[in-house]
Amino acid sequence: MKSMITTLAAALALLGAACQAGAQTAPAPGPKPGSLGIGILLGDPTSASFKYWLDGRQAIDAGVGVSENLVLHGDYVYHGWELTPQPSRGRLAAYLALGGRLEFEDQTDFGIRLVPGLSYWPRMATRSAELFLELGPVIRLTNGVRGTVDGGFGFRFYFDRK
Repeated sequence: MKSMITTLAAALALLGAACQAGAQTAPAPGPKPGSLGIGILLGDPTSASFKYWLDGRQAIDAGVGVSENLVLHGDYVYHGWELTPQPSRGRLAAYLALGGRLEFEDQTDFGIRLVPGLSYWPRMATRSAELFLELGPVIRLTNGVRGTVDGGFGFRFYFDRK
């Protein structure tokens, strides 16, 4: 738990620094429908991270990584851009993700995730990018009902559909 708190504190510091960075001449950042983001989530689980934007508020994300075992997770994500004060450089959104999590232990473990988070899009001259921070409960439904927590911070670079 102490390492999770340290990780989240470092993520908040990184997010704050990112809010101060960026080129003033870059176009307004933000998601474009059809954009695909590829990056990494550091935390629990640590995973490769993928996000596909359906429109300016809705996206589907997925990850493949490790906790104690191999983990797959996928979510529907809704972004509320108006819920957060906007920094002078970039865009910031609060989001809520709802989805599932599979962990391959001795027996496959399935859980439901409800993960709130923050998404920051810095101004960049050449490519869209996202820094994100998330933390939320997982209700595990197999091998006995129990609760755990998923969370971490990460980044994605975006490839826009032409």
